[in-house]
Amino acid sequence: MPPALERVPAQRGNASERRHGPARRQRCPLFADWHFLLRGRRRMLRRASDQRGVCLDWHPAGLWIVALGILVLSALDAAFTLTLVQYGASEANPLLRPLLERDRHEFINLKLLLTAVPLVLLVAHSRLVIYRYIRVERIVHGLLLVYLVVIAYELLLLNFLTAE
Repeated sequence: MPPALERVPAQRGNASERRHGPARRQRCPLFADWHFLLRGRRRMLRRASDQRGVCLDWHPAGLWIVALGILVLSALDAAFTLTLVQYGASEANPLLRPLLERDRHEFINLKLLLTAVPLVLLVAHSRLVIYRYIRVERIVHGLLLVYLVVIAYELLLLNFLTAE
């Protein structure tokens, strides 16, 4: 019997943790995966061993709404920063400060890019658990809270500067 068709000996533990039977990962026809574009494949992790570094194809809509909210708040942060700079404030981020002095459009583009790319990676790994008990999804929610505080602070600064 070929090795791929041998049965794996019975193991103790949850039935969903055992893998047995013939190998399921065979070459697919050319267009077999197209129907997964809309639905995605994996919606949840099936085994405890999958908890390390696995990305899922499908993520809850609420998480995408939080991510979109972070991007909108990042754009508002850029707009408020440009307004505050006109009143004499300076950019606190040392990476973006020289770019703001050189070109405003590049500043906005890089700021949104530096927010969007890590955010996509965090959403892709949202079910990953780091430091044994911190789920990456919680970090995304924490970023939303941080951006809300930053926007509130900038609004207070704008209110203070325009009142003078």
